[in-house]
Amino acid sequence: MDTLTAMERLFSAPLPEKTESYTPIAHKLIDESTRFILKDMGFSLSKTHYRSAADGYIGQAEYHINFGDDPEMGLMIAWQNSYNKMVTFKYAIGAHVMVCQNGCVYGDLGAYKRKHTGTADTEAIEQIRNYLYNAKDIFDKLVEDREKLKQIELDRKRMAELMGIMFVQKEIITSTQINIMKRELEKPSFDYGVPVTNAWSLYNFATHAFKEDSPRNWIKRHSDLHNFFNEEFQLNTEKPTFKESAPMPTVIIESPKPELVVADATSIDWLNDF
Repeated sequence: MDTLTAMERLFSAPLPEKTESYTPIAHKLIDESTRFILKDMGFSLSKTHYRSAADGYIGQAEYHINFGDDPEMGLMIAWQNSYNKMVTFKYAIGAHVMVCQNGCVYGDLGAYKRKHTGTADTEAIEQIRNYLYNAKDIFDKLVEDREKLKQIELDRKRMAELMGIMFVQKEIITSTQINIMKRELEKPSFDYGVPVTNAWSLYNFATHAFKEDSPRNWIKRHSDLHNFFNEEFQLNTEKPTFKESAPMPTVIIESPKPELVVADATSIDWLNDF
């Protein structure tokens, strides 16, 4: 019986060789660089969560960060990566809802995408620093969006219509996920501090349904969901300005054994997604 955790599976997967048309980006390099830059910028981690698929060739990770004093949400960063050309490298800034650990990713500004070509490996590390440099502004916007959604009351008919649009027209959610959302509407798993028939509740019903998603879809699905709510309820009055950080110093990154809580997601059968 396979007893590897999702993190162990990701870091033990063999890194493909670099070619003229393909530049692999090591899962472990992304993880170690993220941890180093977080520490260098004064952030501390409260929890990490890893997902793996295809024997570790496709991976995704979340980092929950001790940040600010918002009572409901905390800062979160996430990445996805692959060794089999199934997905590009993506890095995203978002938030996690404390009561349920649901994710929340801020649309286009909060997600960086890079194909595995050329200098993708070195450029990826530089972009990690840039995104963390902008984390506060993006997090503040997510809190602002949350408060706007809380003010929007919906009846069950309108919620059903929005779920249908997300499923049929926008293809943001799958048939399995819409069934999870329907169950949440009938009997929510968590108290989000607002009535069940509320836009913020509906948002969380969707992100709750995403928890067992494939690592290759997790960031895109969350980003698409936030864009959908942004457009549907006109949340975005002014986007935060994305700022370039100072150049990253040359460092040697060591690999101490993580002592954080690591959720083992390998028990979830994602093979049907490929």
